Amino acid sequence: MVLTVLLSEVWTGGDAWPYWRRFAPVAPLVLLLCMESVASLRHHRALALATVCFGGLLLANEDFLPEVLGAAPIYMARANERNLRTALALEAVTTPSATLGVFMAGTLPYYSSRRVIDFLGKSDAHVAGLPPDLSGTSVSGVPGHDKYDLRYSILRLRPTYVQGLRWGHQDLRAEATTYRSYRWQGVVLCLDSASEAVRWPLLTRGTSPDNAPRPCQ
Repeated sequence: MVLTVLLSEVWTGGDAWPYWRRFAPVAPLVLLLCMESVASLRHHRALALATVCFGGLLLANEDFLPEVLGAAPIYMARANERNLRTALALEAVTTPSATLGVFMAGTLPYYSSRRVIDFLGKSDAHVAGLPPDLSGTSVSGVPGHDKYDLRYSILRLRPTYVQGLRWGHQDLRAEATTYRSYRWQGVVLCLDSASEAVRWPLLTRGTSPDNAPRPCQ
């Protein structure tokens, strides 16, 4: 089982960041194998192997010690909090027929209960079938993040909300002119100003000049 997951990581290109998240479910099995090996050896050999196992475990988790000890927020905590607030705002200001165009396809669809258009192709057959971006951008060669077609995902599919208009070498700020930035209870939302899936009275009621719609960034 451990080897299968490891080979799967290699075949898919690995994690986009050095967190080995997909390997985490089988990590306890590695520890069990180590413990089984220790139990089958004589005392002095078992002690040496246990030391090696513990040292390897410590090295593997060295980067996460601040999080383990509570000295730093856990991975993606701030981003997840921001996405949660955005999801709840979208649930309030859009109708159930709204669609969300996202780069992070986890928290937003789960808590907003809205259909999602995945800009990065993890659940979009068209985008997933594209060649990867190897042009040298910040997302070039990053697994799960180097396939995208914003003109298809935004200009053709017309999501009600978009998480952004730029990715890699594509920038649609000059083309997606109907998308405007609105503020709802402190949350900034980039919405299609021509969409009928937005509860516009909630956004425009009592709007001050400081809260007027602006171009999306």
